[in-house]
Amino acid sequence: MAAGILLPGMDDGNEVNGKESTPEEKPADPGIPRMTPETLRKCCEQNKGYASPELNEVLILHYKGFRKIEGLGAYTNVRSLFLECNGIGRIENLEAMPLLVSLYLQSNCIRRIENLENLVHLQYLNLSHNNISEVENVANLVSLEL
Repeated sequence: MAAGILLPGMDDGNEVNGKESTPEEKPADPGIPRMTPETLRKCCEQNKGYASPELNEVLILHYKGFRKIEGLGAYTNVRSLFLECNGIGRIENLEAMPLLVSLYLQSNCIRRIENLENLVHLQYLNLSHNNISEVENVANLVSLEL
C-alpha cells in the first residue's frame, strides 16, 4: 500500500475514543514490549524471583526493549531495579517503590532526571549513557551516594 493512503475501516492512529489524540494518548505499537503483569511475572520467574510481586526485592528488567516504565505498582518491596539497556525515554511511575535503594537506568534514552523525589532511600542511581540535559527535584535524595 502506498504511503499516505487510508482505506475505509482503517485507523490513521490520530483518534482515540472518537477524538483527535496527542502523541502520549496514541495506542502503543503492538511490536514494542510492555510491562504488563504477565511480562513482569515471567521476568521475575526467569531471574529466580517470585510470581507474587510483593515478595520480590530485586526486579531485573534489562535488555527487554521496554520504552516506558509502567505497571510496577504491585512491586512495593523492590530494593533494586535493573532497567538498563532498554529504550526508556522518561523516569516515571516509580512512586510505588518507596524502599528502592538501587536504580539502574544506564543506556536508555533519558533526557531529564525527574520523578525521583519520593525515593528517599535511593543510594545508587546509574544514568550513564543517556542524554541527560535537565535535573529536577533531587534535593530529597539525601542517601544518594555522590
